[in-house]
Amino acid sequence: MARRRTPTRIAEYASALTYTRVSGKEQEREGLSLPVQLADCRRYCAERGWAIEGEFHDVLKGTRDDRPQYQQMLEDVRQLRAQGKSVVVVVKWLHRLGRRVLESVRCREEFKTLGVPIHSIMEGGEVDDLRANIMASVAQYEVQQLGERVSEVFRHVQESGWYKGGRPSWGYRMRSATEDERRLGSPKGVLDVNPVEAPYLHEAYERAAGGETMRSLSRWVAGLSDEARGGRRLSYNALRFMLTAPVYIQRQTFGSENVLDRPTGHWPALVDESLWQRVQEQIARHARMPRQASNKFLLTGLTRCPVCGARMVGDWGGHGDPKKSRPGRYRCTSSYLGAGRAERRCTATANLQKVDAFVLGEVGRVLDAFDRAEPTFMAELRKAWRELQVPPGTADVQRRMQQRETEVERAKQRMTTAGMKLLDGTLDDDGYRALKQAIEASRESALADLASLRAATQRPGLPSLEVVLQSIGGWSDALTKFDRVRQREILGELIDRVEPARAGYREYLVTIHWTPQGQALHDLAEARELAT
Repeated sequence: MARRRTPTRIAEYASALTYTRVSGKEQEREGLSLPVQLADCRRYCAERGWAIEGEFHDVLKGTRDDRPQYQQMLEDVRQLRAQGKSVVVVVKWLHRLGRRVLESVRCREEFKTLGVPIHSIMEGGEVDDLRANIMASVAQYEVQQLGERVSEVFRHVQESGWYKGGRPSWGYRMRSATEDERRLGSPKGVLDVNPVEAPYLHEAYERAAGGETMRSLSRWVAGLSDEARGGRRLSYNALRFMLTAPVYIQRQTFGSENVLDRPTGHWPALVDESLWQRVQEQIARHARMPRQASNKFLLTGLTRCPVCGARMVGDWGGHGDPKKSRPGRYRCTSSYLGAGRAERRCTATANLQKVDAFVLGEVGRVLDAFDRAEPTFMAELRKAWRELQVPPGTADVQRRMQQRETEVERAKQRMTTAGMKLLDGTLDDDGYRALKQAIEASRESALADLASLRAATQRPGLPSLEVVLQSIGGWSDALTKFDRVRQREILGELIDRVEPARAGYREYLVTIHWTPQGQALHDLAEARELAT
């Protein structure tokens, strides 16, 4: 005999609060869209004669407990019950309230204490605790499984060399994949060039490579048409991210630390690698030596505190009043770091004029050694420069790298052979796992050794001597003129950082740490002085 279902208690309820939710704005599947949920909730309340006191909806994932409308609905429930009103909460599915077990249980316990039932339309009305807890656990498990499946799909798509999907970056558009692309493992949509946006993207890279500031780029982008920007706002942070995005040179977002070592993807590049690299150098140069609006301080960005290692910035003091101002100085900025600073009470300063004069004198001395070099010295100079351009032991390192690359390729072939043996029954499961483990260990060892060998050969390259000699004359001339912008550009090419340590009253021991190019010029200049 079939068991009769207990009818849902509805007569005593007068006030209903409805709650609807979708995970994202694009989630418009039939039966899940907000309008459909809302219409069903309204119909449910109307059939029972309940007055709808409030309607709440969120466009957020159910795993988040901080959903604004969800929290507002809870607050309204508390207020209505405090006023003595009978309240019922109505949802289309119970998992619309949330997909976290702990929050679901907490919410139900609070509602039970307040005497507020939850009615789920698709679950047949009021749901008892046992079913509600089981359904909450299932809902959370579904979210976890879905996340794992999506991550696995994304990982497979990226490993196959395709863009994982989502809104395309500025300059690109999504198009449907061809049959050939689908056979190669592509997703349904693949990246393609947006003919309207791509030229502006390329111009942005050209401007950045030419030294244009991010503020200036932001103003330029803001003046573009909405069509040229593809409807994007392209804020300062978005532009900064865009100028470092590997997607524009056919590289995946994740992978080797050196972006150029990552394999190329199956989509068109919008900028060439040399342009992308120049932009990265400009960004790194700006991070090391920020541009100044005032152009008053020569070594801001290069000067480091000799006590704690923090940046030092220029300071005239006296708020610009010549009568009240102190002598110019560089002062430590470690106080800006809060609790993260190395030296809590570091107040190191250095006389600005003395440090500037020393650095300019040292750089000028190095440049003068080449600017007025006699012809007999130039032959020796070219030979010494060539030796500096080639790291020691390069031939042996290249040979070892080739060996490791061969081992990696051989491991791939061995894995293919092992898989075929497993298929034809030559290897059983245990034998395949043991062989697979040995092959992977050999491959990982070869890859690790290959990475260290590549790091050893990645010495910062030196430009050709002809290019350097052509620049030296202009550098020497610029250093003698009061043009802070040009002087800072030259010092940024030759100096990595400057540490001015106090040696006595208004006396400083200034240590210059050179860039690879500056160090090469410095060493050769000293060798010439010793020879003469």
